[in-house]
Amino acid sequence: MKLKILPKGLVLRVRRGERLLDSLHRHGIPLPAPCGGKGLCGKCLVKVVQGTLSEVTPIERKRLGGLLSMGWRLACQTRVLDDAVIEILPLRAKILEWGFRVDMPLDPIIRHVRVKISSASLMLHDLGQLNADLKNATVSLSSLRKISLLRENCREVDMVMDLEAREAIDVEEDKGAIYAISVDLGTTTVVASLLDIRKGTREAVLSAYNKQLRVGEDVISRIEYIMRKGDRGLIELRALLVDTVNNLIRSLLEIKNLAPRDIKAVAMAGNTVMSLIMLGVSPTSLGVAPFNSPIIGPYVVKARRLGIIAHEEAYSYLMPILGGYVGGDVAADIIASGIMERKCALLIDLGTNGELVLKKGEKLYVTSCAAGPAFEGVGISCGMRAEEGAIERLWIEEGQLRYFTIGNIPPRGLCGSALIDLLASLRRLGIIDSRGVIKSELPGVEFIDGEKCFVVIRGSVSGTGHDILLRQSDIRKLQLAKAAIRAACELLMRKAKVSAEDLEVLYVAGAFGTYMDPENAIDIGLIPRVDPSKVTFIGNGSLMGCELFLLSSKARELMKALIKRVRHLNLHLESEYTDLFIKMLKIEPLDVL
Repeated sequence: MKLKILPKGLVLRVRRGERLLDSLHRHGIPLPAPCGGKGLCGKCLVKVVQGTLSEVTPIERKRLGGLLSMGWRLACQTRVLDDAVIEILPLRAKILEWGFRVDMPLDPIIRHVRVKISSASLMLHDLGQLNADLKNATVSLSSLRKISLLRENCREVDMVMDLEAREAIDVEEDKGAIYAISVDLGTTTVVASLLDIRKGTREAVLSAYNKQLRVGEDVISRIEYIMRKGDRGLIELRALLVDTVNNLIRSLLEIKNLAPRDIKAVAMAGNTVMSLIMLGVSPTSLGVAPFNSPIIGPYVVKARRLGIIAHEEAYSYLMPILGGYVGGDVAADIIASGIMERKCALLIDLGTNGELVLKKGEKLYVTSCAAGPAFEGVGISCGMRAEEGAIERLWIEEGQLRYFTIGNIPPRGLCGSALIDLLASLRRLGIIDSRGVIKSELPGVEFIDGEKCFVVIRGSVSGTGHDILLRQSDIRKLQLAKAAIRAACELLMRKAKVSAEDLEVLYVAGAFGTYMDPENAIDIGLIPRVDPSKVTFIGNGSLMGCELFLLSSKARELMKALIKRVRHLNLHLESEYTDLFIKMLKIEPLDVL
């Protein structure tokens, strides 16, 4: 049977009776399914334009309501019965591509080294005699072959040296630009930048959704998928991740009219699960107590061994896993933020897996917590990612809630930053109390499907035709997420004997954290009660840290030293954490206990 996809006009061959979601994913169509296709999130919306599909399910009636009459269906609940035409809304996400990075001396990882060669044999085992930069270095096979061809007609060549790997990866007759790729391996999104590392400049940056989203929204869903599917699942998820990265690299090369051989180094950072999947190492040990990673520290491998597009001899550098779920993305955050220059500071990378770093003196305390995807809009009845139509900022003006949306179009739902604003605003208005309970007698509060809800936007002005609601059950999910993060903060601060007043800076990394209002985050007890002026947003610290690794030897030395300075706290083994978690459920400013 044929399935036509609008607006692109793609025509797919599909199987009768197959779930629409499975058909689309099998053909590489990136339709989001944060709940793993269980009908819980309502995010896999498609519009039926023509054709015969299966009957509407009870789950669809509950999730979609009046949208059904407009032709909308959930792809995870719908089966193809005959030729059909459907429409998929294009994903226009607000993906974090920028970030802050501290100034460091330019000393790139790749350098041209001028050497003289003679027509006689070249003593490749002792390159240090030719140039001090080549001491203890090796020569790649492709470089050796080039030298053998060039030395009859050329007395001097430029060896392209990877200073970290101590290897001549190429030989050139004329110096040219040297390019490298930096990659943030996010669970939801992947961001890649192209650097001219001789000049120390970023030439282009692009982003895309991680193709692994088809199996679930968070790292736990990826681990469960591999547990269920075994080696086949790991191979599949790795292929999806590599394909996402390579598509970005191809596009970056096109922008500058470059070839793969122009990319002389690749640096990547991701959480522990993403890093392990990229290497083809099973992350299933992170799915059971005590949640240990099979690898600690950095990993260096030829890019071609990973299937990453680059020069055939280029190395790929994965930033070091620091322990458990604290991955290379946090190591990159540490380098980019400049926290190492502070006496006492806290860094929080807010996401589905909250990762935290506390620096006191020469020590670094790190941990991670399972915050879940609630603050990214997943599992929240009217939550959504930071895409067009998402309310991203919300405030009180003259006693009324005001808002603006991404793309300046009618609102379709609430993304994470707006959810924080909404909780803080409802608390100030007295509509919810510190326990998160909605007060039923106040304006805007209604009982819907037997549950107390606050109506944020009426359906008459929303982009979906439905009321945008915050349910009592939504508040509970948000409380659990914020308590997980805040309790982890408190535990680190207790271990280091640090108070909120001691913190010089509170760094916030990650897409969700970057767009939140710090005063509202403090007001609901998500982050410690510090002077809001101390809160510094570093944006995509993972990408920035990778760029610094490629551009500066100082960053590379700091990265190597991290493992020796880090003390990893496994919350699973910390008896205090549960008590702190319960106390941090309150929606109010909270001090160190």
